[in-house]
Amino acid sequence: MGSSFISAAVISLVLSSAAHANVENLPEHVFGRWSVDCNDPGAPALTVTREGMTTSHAGQEFQFDFEVSLTYGGGARADGSKVWMLALMPSGDRFAFIAEAASEIRAPLSIQEGYESSVEGADFLVDTNPQFCG
Repeated sequence: MGSSFISAAVISLVLSSAAHANVENLPEHVFGRWSVDCNDPGAPALTVTREGMTTSHAGQEFQFDFEVSLTYGGGARADGSKVWMLALMPSGDRFAFIAEAASEIRAPLSIQEGYESSVEGADFLVDTNPQFCG
């Protein structure tokens, strides 16, 4: 019982920590402002900080807490080279949208819808690929 129980506990710990990481797992090049048009302050944009994410468009701003995942795409086959930021709905139990951070510095983000097709503060960014603005 001793060694097999310890092995199972270690495997369980490794799998659970890989599934949901924390903000320290985000590469530095992800932090900052991302927009579909960096020259237009009213264009749909996403700002990523260690404290959360802010979406903005046409003078409106929306705040989102987020989780970080290293295995959202690929599950057990994920190699850890990609990072997903899962923006939480205000209730905290569902994702408003998912931003996939490329491993290459300054490559565009990929924004996908979360559990619902239209979430206020996220709908204008879904299916866009914002560029890094600074």
